Amino acid sequence: MPLSVLIADDSVLPMALEAAWMDELPLARRTQIARWPSARSRHRSLIASRLLREGLRQFGHRGAVLSSLHYTAHGRPALDLPVDFSISHCEGRVVCAVSTDGPIGVDVEAIGALTAEDFPRYLNEGERAWAGRDPRRFLSVWT
Repeated sequence: MPLSVLIADDSVLPMALEAAWMDELPLARRTQIARWPSARSRHRSLIASRLLREGLRQFGHRGAVLSSLHYTAHGRPALDLPVDFSISHCEGRVVCAVSTDGPIGVDVEAIGALTAEDFPRYLNEGERAWAGRDPRRFLSVWT
């Protein structure tokens, strides 16, 4: 399956960078995000938008790719492109998965003191190595 999963740190953006990234968004999305009182929520959304743009670029979609961003009747974001995507964030991480071969979902959660080694029945040795030993993160992707 053609799939791209992009992961970024959830970080506080300098005001100038926040403004520059906001300017790159379509007006409707920029207006929506600007109304949010939480800087953390704005920054996570901006980071997610950057990840989504990069995932779309990897599949050959360039330019104003986010201009067709809309929400389905169920409230799920979608684009007028032959891709599906999913975004998730938790304390410390923002994740975006993009697929050109059907529906995709991604979830990332802060889970306390657990590590990938705590999931031998659910993750094989390679997956545990990939997930790392960071006790605060666990990533799952489903299609």
